[in-house]
Amino acid sequence: MKLAKFIFSKNLPFNVVEDDYFKDWLKEMRPSYTPPSRKVIAGPLLSQVYKEIKAEVQEELKDEEVVLMQDGWSTTQNHPIIAHSVS
Repeated sequence: MKLAKFIFSKNLPFNVVEDDYFKDWLKEMRPSYTPPSRKVIAGPLLSQVYKEIKAEVQEELKDEEVVLMQDGWSTTQNHPIIAHSVS
C-alpha cells in the first residue's frame, strides 16, 4: 500500500514496478519482497487509496462551506492541464 501511495503521490507511471532497475534496487534492499504488478496498482490498490482519501476529505470538510476552484493552461508541448482546489 505504501509503494502504491508513493507512486500515486509522485504521478509515476504504474509500470515503474516492472522496470529492471527498480526490481534490482528492491532485491538489493529486501530480497524476499515482490512488488505488486502494475495491474494490481492500477486496480485494487488505486481503488482502496481513493476510498481512504475520499473518506478523509469528507470528514475534514464535514460541516464546512467550501468553494471549488478550477484553472487550466497548456504545457510547453501544448498538453492541457487542469487543476482543481478547494478553499
